[in-house]
Amino acid sequence: MTNSLTLICDSVECNGYPHAEIKINDSIVYSGIVDDCKNKFDISIPSGTGKHTLSVQRYGKTEKNITSHGEQILKVNGILIDGVAVPKHILVDNSKFEFNHIVDHGCLDFYPNGTWTFGFHTPFITWCMDQKIANDAKFSNNYLLPWSYQLGPNQADQLIDDIDQLFEKLEVIHD
Repeated sequence: MTNSLTLICDSVECNGYPHAEIKINDSIVYSGIVDDCKNKFDISIPSGTGKHTLSVQRYGKTEKNITSHGEQILKVNGILIDGVAVPKHILVDNSKFEFNHIVDHGCLDFYPNGTWTFGFHTPFITWCMDQKIANDAKFSNNYLLPWSYQLGPNQADQLIDDIDQLFEKLEVIHD
C-alpha cells in the first residue's frame, strides 16, 4: 500500500518559468519547467514506518531572469498527504532551503538556484500529531500536570505502544 503526497507549487515568470527537479527519497519524480499548467505534483510514498525526504532542486536561473520589473521565483504553496493539508507550521518547522552555502530554515519561496527539502515520517498521521504536540509544548507545560489530558512530546508513540501491548495480551487471553 502506498500513500500519496501532493506538492503544490507556484511560480513567478520573468523571461521564462523556473526549472526544478523534484525527488522523494532520492528518486526523481519530475524534472522540468514549473509553470501555470505544471504546478501540482502527485507523488507516491511507501506506507509503513519510515523517514522520507521531499526535495525540490531549483536550477537554470540566470541574470536574464532578474529585471528591474521583477524576478523569477519558485514557491511551495502547500503539501497534501492522502488529501489532507500539512499544516503550515509543520512545513516551516521541517523544511529548509540551501543555496551558496547558506541554509534558510522554513523558507517556502526560492529566489536563487538551490535545494529545498522537507523531512517527514510515516505513518504520517502519528508523526503529524507528534509535531503538533511538540509545537504546543513550546507554549505550555500543562501536559506535565497530573490533571491535564494533554499529551507531551513523544507521549503519543508510548500510548500507541501501550495500546498495542494491551491488545496482544487480550489476544493471548482470548485464545
